[in-house]
Amino acid sequence: MKIKYKNTVDDLIELNFYLNTKLKNRRIKNYFLKYGYMLIILLISIWYFKYNYEDKYIFLIIVTILCLLWLVLLPIIVKMELRHRLKDKDSNNKYLYSETILKLKNDKIVILKNDNKSELSFKDISNIIIYKKRIFIFKENFNIFAIVPVKVFLNDSEKNKFLNTIKGNLC
Repeated sequence: MKIKYKNTVDDLIELNFYLNTKLKNRRIKNYFLKYGYMLIILLISIWYFKYNYEDKYIFLIIVTILCLLWLVLLPIIVKMELRHRLKDKDSNNKYLYSETILKLKNDKIVILKNDNKSELSFKDISNIIIYKKRIFIFKENFNIFAIVPVKVFLNDSEKNKFLNTIKGNLC
């Protein structure tokens, strides 16, 4: 089986979001970023209530709305920041966004990109994940080997054949 595709900035952003939810050291940082600021706002509101009892319900409603806005807007802000960083930093990186050819052979996966050849034996694959219309193929220790967009497959049966070929050969 042979697949041709090009990775985009969005593929790298979704990989980053997936790793942020799965890796423990990144997850702790995300919890602090997500909930730490809300804790600071709540502590300030408690301090405010200690000295001012007049408009506490209005202030509590405003604080709750700010916390909910933070939870909703944080992923959007992070995506925009990542997109901006990746476009600035890697816009000239021809290797990262060039056309990739992925071939499934009897005992390995071969990736051809810009006259470079990478091989990965099926027994060295630690995990294969479908996440937000992308297939992530990981080597050991969550090292990414390939990001395959699901849209390169013509239909679900072709995608399932690809996944079953890999999963059938995993040890």
